[in-house]
Amino acid sequence: MDIVVNLRGGKSAKEEATVTKLGMKYVWIPSHCGFPQDEPWAKFLKVIEENPGKTVFVHCQLGEDRTGMAVASYRMAEQGWSAEEAMKEMKFFGFSAVHHAMCPGLEEYEEKFPERLKKSAVFQELGAGKNSNTAK
Repeated sequence: MDIVVNLRGGKSAKEEATVTKLGMKYVWIPSHCGFPQDEPWAKFLKVIEENPGKTVFVHCQLGEDRTGMAVASYRMAEQGWSAEEAMKEMKFFGFSAVHHAMCPGLEEYEEKFPERLKKSAVFQELGAGKNSNTAK
């Protein structure tokens, strides 16, 4: 069963009903791009870890900031990407100067994510990053 992850602040009953009707699982992980915390990204990585081989669709309101951070967290934790490589991809897919104003702490959070992945308690229970260069 494929999965749709909603990173917006509000849960959408209509979206959940549609996703479920299409035979997919709906997961709501509220996050705020202006004040990034470890918990949403740990939950996102846990969804991926617990569903190997499943397709995981992820979105926020614009699909560029929180979605970009979710993908970046996966790239760094599971694929060993550097923060610089992950930010380059975020920018390629739309993270821009506008997002710096809307989400002032997100770029700095992304830059420090590899270190947070190693040290923050919420990531310790994950298998994420154990095989990546980032988490060693």
